[in-house]
Amino acid sequence: MNQKYEETFKKYRAEFVIGTLLLLAVFHSAYYLYHRQMSVYFNSMNYNLILILTGAVIIFTALFSYPRIYKFKMLLSGAVLSSFFINLLLVYNRPFNGVRVMDISLDLYEKAQLLPEGFGIKIMLLLLALNLLLVILATATTGFAAGRAWAVSIFVFNITAYVLLLNVFPSFEKDSDSYFNTFNLLVLVLTMIFSILTIEEEHNFGSVIVSLAVTVFYLNMHVDPYEKTFMLAPVMGIILFLGMLAHWISCLFHMANYDPLLKIYNRQYMEGIVSGVADAKIGNNLAVMMIDIDHFKKINDTYGHAAGDLVLNRVASIIRETALPEGIVCRYGGEEIIVFLRDKTESEAQTRAEKIRKNVKKAVFNYKGKSIKATLSIGVAYSSSGLNAIAAKIKQADDNVYKAKKDGRDRVVN
Repeated sequence: MNQKYEETFKKYRAEFVIGTLLLLAVFHSAYYLYHRQMSVYFNSMNYNLILILTGAVIIFTALFSYPRIYKFKMLLSGAVLSSFFINLLLVYNRPFNGVRVMDISLDLYEKAQLLPEGFGIKIMLLLLALNLLLVILATATTGFAAGRAWAVSIFVFNITAYVLLLNVFPSFEKDSDSYFNTFNLLVLVLTMIFSILTIEEEHNFGSVIVSLAVTVFYLNMHVDPYEKTFMLAPVMGIILFLGMLAHWISCLFHMANYDPLLKIYNRQYMEGIVSGVADAKIGNNLAVMMIDIDHFKKINDTYGHAAGDLVLNRVASIIRETALPEGIVCRYGGEEIIVFLRDKTESEAQTRAEKIRKNVKKAVFNYKGKSIKATLSIGVAYSSSGLNAIAAKIKQADDNVYKAKKDGRDRVVN
């Protein structure tokens, strides 16, 4: 069970959330102890240049990565945070301050600083929090043209929506700050819940968004978050940029080492395990299962190759779910799948192989109104010395598959 939680923790990339919490703790302590010095240093910086460069790096990374790894959440998060930066720059600079036409002020951001106790910034933070929840709920991938159109629309909407909210928001009551806190807490909790429910198969971007949401919540908890928001905005950009890079690398690893049809590791990764270069944490007690779908050619000939692909995909999914968390499932070739089962005795490996066989046998695969059944022949070989002589164990498991087929199929041989 601990290994299962470890796998979930690894997929979730919780280090981003933990790192952000530590960063906020350090910032909060430093701000409390050295508030005056930090304010002087902040005012001495070229804030416009820092924020423009940070925003440019984020949007460039999002746009450059999108046609290469097809991750819509990255593109959308880049549009969301860069629009937040634009609003910050306009509030910070107020380019139309004092400009009036026919007694009408063109300074649309005037109320951001006139509203009591920094509520103008709190409105901006609330809008950002809602946008981060939108990113979590968004589909992982979408069409290239549609994705760019959505990103541009969200970018424009955020800038326009903030101006409208500033100028049509009603007067605030004294206790309205508690409404902001409650609503932001609700949005943060929903963002965290949906980030866990939408963990992707082998890589995850939700924890990066949660890290940003945690920062937004921290800023919102202050009575006047004006100065702290300007100080932490570039840090939020750095968090997102690092998250994008980690996600990008993870996606490239996934594309290089996973079979796109079966959604399991490919032959290349299996060879990495055998050679010891893959970080698989094999250990000493290791069972090798070679699994072959019985009469798979007949399924293809009877129902077509599309039906065969569906059966392959579903069988691989059942094998993966039954083998986890100790099993590493790879496509060996054709309809053959190999499983490396870690930290199990020989009898436990036999029991797990039987469970895989039974789960596939009782499954029904529906294709265009037709019900398709499948069975497995499984060969098992056991080693108490890890990867030592692993090639011989793979051959032994493969030989046992042929014995299972010769003995009538739909059985486990070890």
